[in-house]
Amino acid sequence: MKLSRVCFSLPLLFAALTNPGMATAYDWPHWSPPKEGVIRDGKAAISIARLIWLSMNPDLRGSSDEAWQTGMVASLQNGIWHVVEKLPKGALGGGVEIDLSQSDAKVTGIYLTQ
Repeated sequence: MKLSRVCFSLPLLFAALTNPGMATAYDWPHWSPPKEGVIRDGKAAISIARLIWLSMNPDLRGSSDEAWQTGMVASLQNGIWHVVEKLPKGALGGGVEIDLSQSDAKVTGIYLTQ
């Protein structure tokens, strides 16, 4: 973009942003989540759970989404996605569990089992 266009566009943009009438001239449509919820399947629930876990544990960023998809299980019960780690047969615990609301993807629980 040429400098003359930038110099001409900036005052117009500033005028539009500072004019209260311009700011309310366009009514943004109200957003509502889809009927089936924001988290539509187990794969999405596992991916979201991974990002939440990595935001809490930045030192674990080396784990890939594929590893989480194969190492976790997601089940939906009463509108809550329950994402749990696959444990070896006979194990009684020792993994991460993350609960997510299907409708809006809010975290409803994070547990570390032993």
